[in-house]
Amino acid sequence: METTPEVLAEAYQNLLRMSNVDKPYERLKEITRGKKVTIQDFHNLAKNLDVAEDVKARLLAATPLTYTGLSGKIVEQFEAKIN
Repeated sequence: METTPEVLAEAYQNLLRMSNVDKPYERLKEITRGKKVTIQDFHNLAKNLDVAEDVKARLLAATPLTYTGLSGKIVEQFEAKIN
């Protein structure tokens, strides 16, 4: 999982949207499209963003191993339907 840092693009894009960063999709596309992306690429982006420090901290703390997206909510909804 640590070898697939591109999964963080979703987390970054969502946090950038919530922080009203202009064109979050395009910002992520710049660092991910057509190349092998690294955790350092994401960290460099986070460090250079004009966002609140707590947002930067959340971005820098995200890893492919710990980021689960909406999977928790999806499982809860599914469990509620089958139980």
